[in-house]
Amino acid sequence: MNDEVMREVDADMRNEKMRQLWKKYRSMLISIVVVLVAITAGSSIYGDYKSRKAGEAMVALDAAITKLQGGETTQAAEDFAALADKSSGELRDIAHLWQARAQAQSDNAKGAIETLSGVASKPAGHDLIWRDMACLRLLAAGADAPDACDASTDSPLKAQRLEWRAATLWEQGKTDEARTLLKNVADDKFAAPEQRARAARLLRSLPQKAA
Repeated sequence: MNDEVMREVDADMRNEKMRQLWKKYRSMLISIVVVLVAITAGSSIYGDYKSRKAGEAMVALDAAITKLQGGETTQAAEDFAALADKSSGELRDIAHLWQARAQAQSDNAKGAIETLSGVASKPAGHDLIWRDMACLRLLAAGADAPDACDASTDSPLKAQRLEWRAATLWEQGKTDEARTLLKNVADDKFAAPEQRARAARLLRSLPQKAA
C-alpha cells in the first residue's frame, strides 16, 4: 500500500515538474518546432525549385540546339547566350560552347573566338573538360589560346590539349616550346599509350636543336 502511494506521489511530482518546465520554456520550444518545420519545408521547396529550373534549362538548351540544326544560327547563338547568362557551373560552360558553335556557323568567327576564350580563361564549372573543349576548338581554329590552355592541370583532355598546342607552336616556329609540351605528353604515365606513342613520334619529327 505504501509503495502504491509513493508511486502516485512520485508521478504527481513528475507531472507537476513537467507542467512547470512547459510553462517556463513553452515559447522557446514552440519557436524551435516552428523553425524546424520551416527549415524542412524550405529545403523541400528549394529542392523542387532547383529541379524545376534544371528541367527548364534543359528544355531551353534542346530548343536552341533544334534551331541551330534547322539553320537558325543567329537566333540559336542568342538563345545559348541567354541560357548561359541565367545558368551557372557546368551548364553555363556547355551553353557557351554551343553558343560559339552557333556563332561560327553564322560567320561570326570573332564572336566565337571571344566566347571560347572566355570559357578557356575562366570556366564556370569545376569539370575542366569544358575548358579543354574550348581550348581544343580555339587551337583547331588557329586562334591564340589563353594561358589557361597551356596549364598542366589534369583533365580528361589534357594530352589532346597539349598535343594541339604543340602543333600550333610548331607551325609558329616555336619548336623549343612545342618540344617541351610533347615531352610532357610522352612522359605522362597517366596518358593513354597511343597518345604517348604519338607524342614521341612527333617529338622525333621536330628539328633538333642546333649544336
